[in-house]
Amino acid sequence: RTVLTARHRLSVYQGTGWGELYDLQEDPRELHNLWDEQGAAKLRSDLTETLTRLMMDNDDTSPAPVKFA
Repeated sequence: RTVLTARHRLSVYQGTGWGELYDLQEDPRELHNLWDEQGAAKLRSDLTETLTRLMMDNDDTSPAPVKFA
């Protein structure tokens, strides 16, 4: 999954512990992955939260769950 802002791109991959984080203003060709940079930890966390909230907002909630007695 990917979230793209005016300045950054963050991508996370299912089943892995790594991802991609780029500053598109400073690195428009996406050559320097900031994912593991200590100085980018808060940005990574913030963008991951943004991605999570976007996914929840766009989650398909139908059909409604059925309760069984």
